[in-house]
Amino acid sequence: MKKQWQAIGITVAAAALLYYPALKLYQYLAKKRAEGNEESEDHVVKAFAPAYRGKNKPHHRHTHNGHAGPDVA
Repeated sequence: MKKQWQAIGITVAAAALLYYPALKLYQYLAKKRAEGNEESEDHVVKAFAPAYRGKNKPHHRHTHNGHAGPDVA
């Protein structure tokens, strides 16, 4: 029973130590986003799949039929 309470205590302490920095980071990002919205009303930040921004070129897609060239018999 003692080990169980010890594990619970360690878990609660770890959660408490991680909560405060996460809260401050969230507040910082929310403040930064609010300041950005005040400066320019027309700029919208797209947060969905930012890694693909500017790289999606449908005319550069590869064929999926086993070869990349035209059908030559």
